[in-house]
Amino acid sequence: MIELVQSEVVRSYELTYLIPTSLTSSEVTQTHETVKKLIAKFGATIKTTEEWGKKELAYAIRHSGSDRREAFYMHLVFSMPAQNAQLLEREMQLNTQVMRHLIVLEEATAPVVTEASEGAAA
Repeated sequence: MIELVQSEVVRSYELTYLIPTSLTSSEVTQTHETVKKLIAKFGATIKTTEEWGKKELAYAIRHSGSDRREAFYMHLVFSMPAQNAQLLEREMQLNTQVMRHLIVLEEATAPVVTEASEGAAA
């Protein structure tokens, strides 16, 4: 008899985050690389990466002791096991270089199903 075992559910997410314009070009690149490594740490596969550039904010955001009125916008689309979403959210909150971030579920995909061998213990 073949038994189907459901493993982790993989979902697609979008992450948009803001970086202060007070950072140098190399610091912006370093922060972006840090965020990508953080996402990979939780088993994610990055599909697309976009730099939306420097934009004026709708309202001032207090970050590192001063009010920021502009920010660099970054956007990523990635797939990740659903149980890691809260862990990623927590790590993004702890990143001091990121002013604000938003993680959004893009779409739900079907769970990964594997066949268990007949002799496997249940």
